[in-house]
Amino acid sequence: MSSQEYERANASDAANSLPRAREVWLRSLPTWLLMTLTSVWLGFTMFFAWNSTLSNPFVRNIMPSGPAQTITVLNILSHITVFLLQVLTSSVFEILRWAFASTKAGVSAFGFLTMSRATGPLGVLYLLFFDSKTGNFWTGHRLWGVQRFTPS
Repeated sequence: MSSQEYERANASDAANSLPRAREVWLRSLPTWLLMTLTSVWLGFTMFFAWNSTLSNPFVRNIMPSGPAQTITVLNILSHITVFLLQVLTSSVFEILRWAFASTKAGVSAFGFLTMSRATGPLGVLYLLFFDSKTGNFWTGHRLWGVQRFTPS
């Protein structure tokens, strides 16, 4: 390939990258919205917990009438926070999985399965110990599997 052909190919790729970037952004918009909601919810939960520990609460209007109700509200807030974080993590891994699969180098089938929502904790555990003979132990699918694996 001559240098002129190479420059033309790169120029056409640069011209097409803006529509692709916009398409990727729109495709991941629900994940960005989920991240925003999770961040706001987490911030409110932390503020509520901090406000509950003060002898003179910063904002009295959000405080329940007694300690038992405060603990109940904090328990509910923290459970919803953990649920939102789990859904967000799953959504991010799904985007990451397809981003890796869409590259020219691709991703191994083990990595693709490890990052999948459909692969349960036992499947991830199995894939962690499966030797794909791709080199170092902590590369590829094992790296993503360790980050995703949560025993339930």
